Amino acid sequence: MTGRARHLRFNRGPRARPNRRGIALIIVLMVTAILTVVVLEFAQSTRINFYIAANIKNGMRAYYLAKSGVQVAAGALLKDGQDNKEDHLYEEWANPLLGYIPISETETVSVTITDESGKFNLNNLVSTGGRVNQFYLETFRRLLENLGFELEIADAVADWVDTDQDALAGGGLEDTVYGYESAVPQRYHSKNGKFLSLAELKLVRGVTQEVFLKLADVCTVYSDRRYNINTIQEPVLAALVLATDPEANGADVAAKVAAFRDEEGNFFEQKTFKKQLQDIGIDPLLVGRISRRLMAASRYFSVDVTANVGSTIKSIHAVIQRTKKSVKLVYFRPGERLRPHGDAARHGKSPGSPRRRRRRPRPARRINRIRHTTYVIHHQRGVVRRRRVPGDRPAS
Repeated sequence: MTGRARHLRFNRGPRARPNRRGIALIIVLMVTAILTVVVLEFAQSTRINFYIAANIKNGMRAYYLAKSGVQVAAGALLKDGQDNKEDHLYEEWANPLLGYIPISETETVSVTITDESGKFNLNNLVSTGGRVNQFYLETFRRLLENLGFELEIADAVADWVDTDQDALAGGGLEDTVYGYESAVPQRYHSKNGKFLSLAELKLVRGVTQEVFLKLADVCTVYSDRRYNINTIQEPVLAALVLATDPEANGADVAAKVAAFRDEEGNFFEQKTFKKQLQDIGIDPLLVGRISRRLMAASRYFSVDVTANVGSTIKSIHAVIQRTKKSVKLVYFRPGERLRPHGDAARHGKSPGSPRRRRRRPRPARRINRIRHTTYVIHHQRGVVRRRRVPGDRPAS
C-alpha cells in the first residue's frame, strides 16, 4: 500500500467529540431537587417553631387569665361576705353568669365557685388529739353506703389520717408497706396525718378512680366541722341524719330540705333555720339534735377556673378561706380540675359556654416543659411558708 493510500485510509478529518449536554441537565435537576427539599424542610421547621411559639404565648396568656379568674372569685366572695350574713345558692358567687366570661372572640374564662361547707370533710375523721372521731366515722360510713360503696373504705381512710399505728377493726390499714391495691401501684407508708389535698385520697386502698370521682363531689379537706344547711348536698345530709339518729329517714329529710331550697329565692337564715326546718315537716326532736352541726354561713370555698386562648386551655383549682374583712388563699394548683368539664351549671360550666372537641394528641417535641408544683400556703407569725403536697403530681 502506498503512502497516499495509507493517508487516505487513516486520516479521516478531525476526531468527533462526545455530546456532554445531557449530563449538565441531570446535574441541574439534581441541584434543583436538593434545593427544593432544603427549602421545604426549612419552611416546615419554621412553621413548627411558629406554632410552638404561638402555643407558648397562648399558654402563658391563658395561665394568667386563669389566675385573674381566681382573683375575680376572691373579690366576689369578699364582697358577698361583707354584704350578707348567710351563704346560699341564690347569691352572686353561685350565679351561672359568673361561670362564663368572654374576653374576646378567641379568649374566654370559666369561673366556678363551690361552697366547701356543703361537703363532708375527711379531716374531721380525727379529733384534735389525732384519734378517730366515731361520729364522723359513722357519718362517712353512711355516706359511702348512700353512694353504693364498700364500708371498709371508711376504715381505711380513717387509718390514713389518724396518728396511731392501730388498724381499725373491719377494714383498717396500718401496714408497714402500704398501697398494693390502691389507685397508685407503688409502695409507701400510711400517712398517719391529715389530708393536704383531696387528690391524696387516691393513695388509700380501695379508692379507685370511680370511687374518687364520686367522692370528689361530696368530700373536701377544707371546711369547718359544721355544715351549711343552704349548700349541704343531699347524700351528706342524709348521712348526717342517719349518724345522728339511725332510726330516722335520712333520705326523706334531705329531700324536704332540697325541695325547700329549689323554690326560687328560698334559703335558710342563721337565726331562724331551726324553725324553718320544723316548718317543712322535720321532727322537732331531730332538728334539735342535728342543728348543733349546722349553720347558714360558710368560710371555705373552692374555685375552679378554666381559661381558653385559641386552642390552648389552662385550669387552676384553688381553695379560698374568707372572713368578713379578708380572703386568704389556702390551696393553689395549676393544671388541676377535680370535677369534669361537663358538669351542670351549678357545679361546672355555664350551659351557654362553648364546647370544644377533644383533639387527638399529636407526636410533637416538648420544648421548655414547665413543672408546676403544688403548694399549701401556711400563714404563721406573718410569714408565708410553702410546703409541697406529697403524692400530688402535675396534670399532663
